[in-house]
Amino acid sequence: MSLHLTARMDGCPLDALPWRLQVTDLREEVLYREARTARLPLKDGQWAAPPRRDALRVTLRIHIAETEPETRVRALRAVHRWACGGRLEVSTRPGCFLRTRCEALPEGSALLWADAVTLVLAAREVPFWEEGTEAVCVLQDGSGLLRVGGTAPCEAEAELTAEEAVDRAALQIGGETVAFEGLDLSAGDRLVVGHTALGLRTAKVIRAGLSVPALGLLTADSGDGWRLLPGENPIRLDADGACAARVTARGRWL
Repeated sequence: MSLHLTARMDGCPLDALPWRLQVTDLREEVLYREARTARLPLKDGQWAAPPRRDALRVTLRIHIAETEPETRVRALRAVHRWACGGRLEVSTRPGCFLRTRCEALPEGSALLWADAVTLVLAAREVPFWEEGTEAVCVLQDGSGLLRVGGTAPCEAEAELTAEEAVDRAALQIGGETVAFEGLDLSAGDRLVVGHTALGLRTAKVIRAGLSVPALGLLTADSGDGWRLLPGENPIRLDADGACAARVTARGRWL
């Protein structure tokens, strides 16, 4: 039985373009950084860094079922524009998406209509398939559980909304605590803690519609960030004033 492969880029199906296009093959390749070793200072032996997932490459073989040379050229240009999107969804990974960039645009003949063209996409900032739906936990009485799907660790984001004056807040997720002091939040002010696509932590206070950086308010004993494992992750909020908290995460798949 043949498998009908479909692909969507930023919500646009490839086979919805006004030409006869069909994905005939889809392959994934994980690229790793090589393990590195370094001599231990003042000791005998070597320190070894484990290999790290560097990128996830997806190769699509696309058949342009058009016989007229001019039509084939227009169809190929349409594939080029389609490939410049950033959110890839494929039928072999239902419910997931990949943040990709085009590494190699397909080249094809205007005359050899039976040949397929090859499109190479790669995810380097987040080299994992991500769940299309975020997991959400709204804390009740300062504690809760966040259930995350997938097979790989992922980052969490949190938003705290002050209900009264709050100067200190600490949020523990999965055993890792991130704490702030000197927030000076009033009722309605928000503290938003997240991360960039490269995994770098961000923090800001939003008051009266203005955003103020808050990374400088982190305490010295704060962790590097929240790394959630697949399954249930306990959450605990400790603050010196009443506030509501909303924690979100997006599961990742190897």
